[in-house]
Amino acid sequence: MTETWRPTAAMRRYLDAIMSADVPPDDTSRCTASRNTLRTLRHWRRQPSFPPWLEREIERRLADDVSVVWLVVDRLARRGDLSACKLYLARFDTHGDRLDPITPQEFYKLALLAETQGTSVPPPPEKTHET
Repeated sequence: MTETWRPTAAMRRYLDAIMSADVPPDDTSRCTASRNTLRTLRHWRRQPSFPPWLEREIERRLADDVSVVWLVVDRLARRGDLSACKLYLARFDTHGDRLDPITPQEFYKLALLAETQGTSVPPPPEKTHET
């Protein structure tokens, strides 16, 4: 009977370090952040199951992150954020000059309005300091 390979807690910590924006993208920093050694990492890399698992998990997490970004873009566009509307249309509108039945019509209206009036996204309001 073959045992099913499972990543250890230390391997999952290493994955977390890879995905962290706060950890420099090198083995030494990632090992330090995940409380592992370079020797352990070399050992893992020789195991047949570790590299494919690590690659799959990185891809899965990146896909999750991208989904969250597009969810935020969608929410901002629905609130009338012009930049988000344009970004949404640039990414998802694959129908050219035909209306995409899935894209909310208000996105098209806002983007068209911006194009015809030369409207750009207004800068954020300046912060005032209370004295």
